[in-house]
Amino acid sequence: MKDRKDKDDIIDEDLYEEIDEEELYELVQKEKEKAWERARARERRASSKRPFPKWAFWLIAVVMVLNLLAVLPATFSIPAIDFLKTSAQLSANKQIDEYQRSIVVVEAGESKGTGFSFTADGKILTNHHVIEGEKRISVAFKEQGLFQAEVIGDYPEIDLAVLDVKEDELPHLALAEKTAFKEGNISIL
Repeated sequence: MKDRKDKDDIIDEDLYEEIDEEELYELVQKEKEKAWERARARERRASSKRPFPKWAFWLIAVVMVLNLLAVLPATFSIPAIDFLKTSAQLSANKQIDEYQRSIVVVEAGESKGTGFSFTADGKILTNHHVIEGEKRISVAFKEQGLFQAEVIGDYPEIDLAVLDVKEDELPHLALAEKTAFKEGNISIL
């Protein structure tokens, strides 16, 4: 058994004795270069693979654009666009501008609403629910300013109220003396 151990020791010594430090250094350097080359090859293979195919990206983009185009008509409906056009035309009309001067803001306590003046001496028509149960009522004209008003008529069954501002020469809408329509000619949209 001793002979075998001596023989193994001789073989191990021979292996280490035959490789000097320079050769060992060169072998280690070659192994390092091989390892670096394998790592670079793995990186090249990984970078050459696309994580997401280009065609799928473009397909998703096209579907999203089509979806946006499908939503637009629902967002901007044709009647709404027609309403905006009509509103712009009316805003440019001088007669409508004159009518707007007679529109007032009515404030009664916590309630707020609109109305319009229909006589030069300050009679105003508004909704009853705006002034209901309130004693102090303020009326604001766009150009003339703020006035105190009192209720001179209220009609809760049809939600109307008539206010009076004790002031002369206020802008107003002239109401017709007589109706211009005949029974049965009214059409409701």
